[in-house]
Amino acid sequence: MDVWVTAIDPLSPLPSFFELQVCSVISKSALDIAQTYSKKAARAVGRQVTEDEGRLKVWERVGEFLGFGGMAAAEIRSAINNDATISETMYGCTRSSIRLDDTIRVMADVPRRRRIMLAMTEWLIKLVGKMMTGKYVELTGSTTTPTPTLPTLSQIKQITNLTKLFKFLYPYLNFTSESIIFLTHWSYLFGLTLHFTPFLYGTNQVIRRITLNDIRKKKMLKRIPANPSEKFSKAFTVVKKTAAIAAVVFLLSGWIANVREDLRRHRTNNSNNSEVSNAINPPDSVMEGLPGSLRNRLEANKDLCPICSRMRVNPTVCPSGFVFCYRCILMHVREKGTCPIMNSRVGEEELIHLFENS
Repeated sequence: MDVWVTAIDPLSPLPSFFELQVCSVISKSALDIAQTYSKKAARAVGRQVTEDEGRLKVWERVGEFLGFGGMAAAEIRSAINNDATISETMYGCTRSSIRLDDTIRVMADVPRRRRIMLAMTEWLIKLVGKMMTGKYVELTGSTTTPTPTLPTLSQIKQITNLTKLFKFLYPYLNFTSESIIFLTHWSYLFGLTLHFTPFLYGTNQVIRRITLNDIRKKKMLKRIPANPSEKFSKAFTVVKKTAAIAAVVFLLSGWIANVREDLRRHRTNNSNNSEVSNAINPPDSVMEGLPGSLRNRLEANKDLCPICSRMRVNPTVCPSGFVFCYRCILMHVREKGTCPIMNSRVGEEELIHLFENS
């Protein structure tokens, strides 16, 4: 079958631009719906365990990951069986590779192993793109730079520089990616290319309509009885699938165990912070000279940091007797060199950690 026929030709085996655009919209909508509902379900389950907002966000991320993984598994399964996505199958389409036969380019079926690798690669690219987008939204919506527990000066500088570099490069990378996709779509619309997406162009694939010959091939394959070697091959395939599923379950269980360990450490850190913080109270004479709002907050809850007015993280005591978050007091001392409450001179070497994460 000669494929030197563009999608705008009514006799072309290639579907129209609008059909493929509808397929793309259906796939994106299905993925968004799956992630949204799995995220809500995970949050509902998490509320039965905890009310802490930080832990609920962890539950939401787990649910979002499971929703993405479920859709990826369904699409990969469809690619293995039908050599097309679920939405493309609904529109009676399949994917074929293009090979050169003498001087004519013809369509050929994609081998099963290659279909699996291509489907997994396509969804891996989608996963990386979503992770980068989510990270960019998180960084642009936050006023603070994420830092590790008990950071050193070099770590803070490295993370700050990497964050600035990522925030600077991401808009250009995203614009380049969207521009390439846009140009590829318009080239397909006007018959300048046979590939609907850059991924199909890079893997030398086209989306075409299912023909009567394809249906006959499937029926013939179902009618042909399997010989012993094929039975052995199928049994070996089942064993490989079982091993792959077991590996995924093992990795997922390990990941869940790591999440639970992080939650346990978070609870332990909070309890230890409260015990240590309750043992040291600010001097009464100093408390009387503080502004009324700050004094009331500290008297109501001695676990609060006087700078950020939140629960202290890695409590650090200042020579004035007040206890702050390590990051809050460190940044203040580096910037001004004084105690934020007493205005007395303080050096970094005078700060004392009361608790350190293991």
